[in-house]
Amino acid sequence: MDTTAREELKDVAEDVVETGQEAMGGFKKAYEKGRDTVKRYASQARDTASEYAKEARDKTEMQIRDKPFWAMMIAAGVGLSLGLIFASVINSRREDY
Repeated sequence: MDTTAREELKDVAEDVVETGQEAMGGFKKAYEKGRDTVKRYASQARDTASEYAKEARDKTEMQIRDKPFWAMMIAAGVGLSLGLIFASVINSRREDY
């Protein structure tokens, strides 16, 4: 291989390395931009969910204060229903043995 061919090969190799470094810089910028966008949307979603949860909590508290008897009856009904479901599951497992 003569000197001219080696120099051309060296120039091509340097161009490839330079192009690869530029591409990596572009990928890094795109990654950082995407990461920042995801963080921003996640923050907005968290804030919105927090607002909805606070509104739901406030409405529930208001309903309980306005109608305590019905709140107790609903809680008792839910408790009874869960108790029956758990009792049914436990009994079905005992029958399997």
